[in-house]
Amino acid sequence: LYQAFQASLQKPDAGNDPPYHYVEEAERLLREEILANLDNIGMYEDNTILLCNILMFQRKFAEANQILTPCLQKAQRILGPSHELTKYLLAFVDEKIRP
Repeated sequence: LYQAFQASLQKPDAGNDPPYHYVEEAERLLREEILANLDNIGMYEDNTILLCNILMFQRKFAEANQILTPCLQKAQRILGPSHELTKYLLAFVDEKIRP
């Protein structure tokens, strides 16, 4: 994403590119990161929350919920319901996904 942004700065019309232009690229990159880090629960959770924030920015709430649910289930299964990470995910779901 940073490389795409740097390349856009080299264009003659640099500065006219709104920041939201990169939202779809950020979404794509985070999807790749999630798949690459399924075995690392911390990175999986971090990337999932970032992706969900991007999806919610695009008003894709159902898709964000669909992506967050397996992450939450995995955290509950691996870490347990009282773990800090699991509690954070539950709070994120309650606050952001299901207001």
